[in-house]
Amino acid sequence: MSEADSAAWPRSGAAPQRPWVSHWLPVVAWTALILSSSSDSFASEETSRWVTWLVSCVYPGADPVIAWALDEILRKLAHIGEFAVLGGLLLRAVRTTDAAAPVVVAFATAGAIALGDEARQWFTALRSASLLDSALDAGGSAAGIALWQRVTHVAKPTGGAER
Repeated sequence: MSEADSAAWPRSGAAPQRPWVSHWLPVVAWTALILSSSSDSFASEETSRWVTWLVSCVYPGADPVIAWALDEILRKLAHIGEFAVLGGLLLRAVRTTDAAAPVVVAFATAGAIALGDEARQWFTALRSASLLDSALDAGGSAAGIALWQRVTHVAKPTGGAER
């Protein structure tokens, strides 16, 4: 911020721009949410109670296998969903840097977080590490990155005639 900007700031009422905060804070917050869900509180033994209750409300007398299968499916979909959001947030943030290949940096960072998340689960009592879950995380982050690119893509003029 220049001296003129800092002198004008209190009078203008507008805070100085800090784009790195608005781009990286969501990444940090979402990563914290992902890592907190790796605790024993979100182990299958805990979440299956809620799914079993929900299934019993919708379909009383359902076979417990239905609740177990639904819990497993929801847990795997959660991996994909949470890392899709992370991938999009990472690409958004990395594009504010001088990274030569933002897609690669975003994907590699999401992959490192996924592996760290699974490694953390290795040390919890009710959880275990899974390469399948890491693969789902990678797929989710790739989908989120692709979606973010698609949503934010701006057509660049080619210099030729319009189609």
